[in-house]
Amino acid sequence: MSVEPFPWNAKFAIGVELVDLQHRYFLDLINRVWDGFSLSEDEVYQRRLIQELRKYAEFHFLSEENLAYSLGLPHLSLHHERHMELLGELDRRTEAVLREGADAEEFFMFLISWFSGHTYYEDRILFAVRET
Repeated sequence: MSVEPFPWNAKFAIGVELVDLQHRYFLDLINRVWDGFSLSEDEVYQRRLIQELRKYAEFHFLSEENLAYSLGLPHLSLHHERHMELLGELDRRTEAVLREGADAEEFFMFLISWFSGHTYYEDRILFAVRET
């Protein structure tokens, strides 16, 4: 497998310490999933890694939504819906890679795209309102 770990980049920081901290950990988990897939073909282990990532995503999304709620930020219901869509897509991609033999590199690239797109665009927009 030729994909390199995806490093943290300051462009992902949205300026909310708690969220930025969680995002850094989230990216670390994504890289650990990739490392696990690279080092082992054990489906049980791979499923456990993805399960850890999914559970953290659920925690992070709820934590992020609670923070946005406490700040009175608008459009929270739309952001919540987007979180649910992302979890559904993760579930579909997980089954594709583990049960249907989809390409692991493609799965990793999905995780990176999911993380970077949602963090850089959607989270940034949600929390930008607090500055006005």
